[in-house]
Amino acid sequence: MSKHLAMRDRVIVQYEIEHNHHSSLKTISERIKIDTSSLYREIKRNRSSCGSRGAKFNNSMITDCHHLKRFPYVCNRCPHTRSCSKEILKYDASEATSKSRYLRETSRSKPKLNSIEMNELDKKTSYRLIQGQSIHHIICTDDSLGVSASTLRRYVGKGYLQARNLDLAQTVQRKYKPRKESTFRNRINIELLVNRTYEDYLDYQSSQPRVTLQLDLMIGKSRDKQALLTLYEPQSKLQWGIIINRSAFNVNQVISELIQQLDNQNRRFFDCILCDNGSEFQRISFLEISETGEILTRVFYCDPYASYQKGGCERNHALVRRMIKKGESISLYSQITVNNIFPNLNSHKRPSLGNQSPFERFKQLFGFCITEILPLTIIPDKDIVLK
Repeated sequence: MSKHLAMRDRVIVQYEIEHNHHSSLKTISERIKIDTSSLYREIKRNRSSCGSRGAKFNNSMITDCHHLKRFPYVCNRCPHTRSCSKEILKYDASEATSKSRYLRETSRSKPKLNSIEMNELDKKTSYRLIQGQSIHHIICTDDSLGVSASTLRRYVGKGYLQARNLDLAQTVQRKYKPRKESTFRNRINIELLVNRTYEDYLDYQSSQPRVTLQLDLMIGKSRDKQALLTLYEPQSKLQWGIIINRSAFNVNQVISELIQQLDNQNRRFFDCILCDNGSEFQRISFLEISETGEILTRVFYCDPYASYQKGGCERNHALVRRMIKKGESISLYSQITVNNIFPNLNSHKRPSLGNQSPFERFKQLFGFCITEILPLTIIPDKDIVLK
């Protein structure tokens, strides 16, 4: 068990603070299986200040609220935040995860050597690096350094030694810039993330391997009303796309029609759906259960700004961008054009599939050809166009 809180643990903390008025430090800590003191430090350390809205109009000084001295130590469920003249502190799961990750990375980025040890290392290595000797050669010929090759290279890159990247033969010549702290925005309703985070998805897959359908939106221009909804099956790397108007209702309609079409033919090939935190996917969890109470599928969300968690779908977009250039409006393309693009991608043989095409691998895995259901056609090998 990890000693650090995961995204799903922080989602539970935020949900309990905002929606369960009978919650306490003890009940929440028992639910996520940590000590109450750890939960107390988590809330106090990772809460963020939103300033004071009332003080802007009253020209008054921002003061601390006495309610922040007891649980939940934040203003998430306070009904007076819009008019309060005191400092407003809120706990956000995604922002707390970002702060925690940044703190772990920066705390370990400083050198473990003190100034005397660093000067001694500098005397032993810098003049040899300036003479053109490689780091590997220096490490192999001097056992008294006490650092590895990667550590020595990192010290050179960060400017701790007199030698610089310019003295290394095969190092990118650029000035080292410290990493900036990234902040997340709460773009999704916290209720939707409960039991639907990426950690929950990994647990769902570990109990029994299941087939996932990954969803994403390809956007041409930020102001476009239309976008390309892509659907990707990672085992066969099969992908197809549908042009829709950018709204959660239209995404739900496409997925609902797909589930109904597959169920009518007894050819449902996926068990769960994985998508990002975009506003267009905020209502897709409503498709998990039918009107009769039957469980249709499971929906999970990637962590904010973690596109690598559905990397296969993102990697396939690079192939689509060969034909739909980045920055071009999706409204310039029709659904007929899109239906001509994806068959070429899915007919192209890939070494990662054992020299099979996604069409061939899909049929091998699921026992039927996807062209029998979707408006896709198999392109002959010599007629494939990827530009």
